[in-house]
Amino acid sequence: MLVGSSIVANASMEDYNVLARREEETIRLRAEAMELNNLKAVDVDLVKEKAAAEAAVKEAEERGAKVLKEVDAHRARLNKAMEELKNRVTIIEEVSARATEAEARAREAEEARDGLATSLSKVTVDHLWMREHGIRHEDEVAGGAKNDAGTSGTKAD
Repeated sequence: MLVGSSIVANASMEDYNVLARREEETIRLRAEAMELNNLKAVDVDLVKEKAAAEAAVKEAEERGAKVLKEVDAHRARLNKAMEELKNRVTIIEEVSARATEAEARAREAEEARDGLATSLSKVTVDHLWMREHGIRHEDEVAGGAKNDAGTSGTKAD
């Protein structure tokens, strides 16, 4: 009987060892299950973070597109303002050139007027001198000859 008991004891021992291994396996599987649950929770959090990040990226892209539109609009307004400014500069340059030409013509006219005034002054002085010295102008001589028949017309009496 010893042999039969020993077989039963060995079988029991074997069953006990199998049971112990199964229990260890169960403990390990429970620990892995808890870890798996933690990983699932982390995965859920990561999915939420990914969705939030994607939404943030989409919002940033939309803002970027809006800013680009605004920048393009500002650039268009600046280009238009630059064109207007260039046109005004061109107009100012043309007006300035005309003013310079007008000033030159005015200087020439003033010089001519001054020359004429000087000539007139000389003629006036000469005329007064001639009058003081009894010398009459040809028109006066012709008119005087009709009035003064008999005067020579070279000297006044």
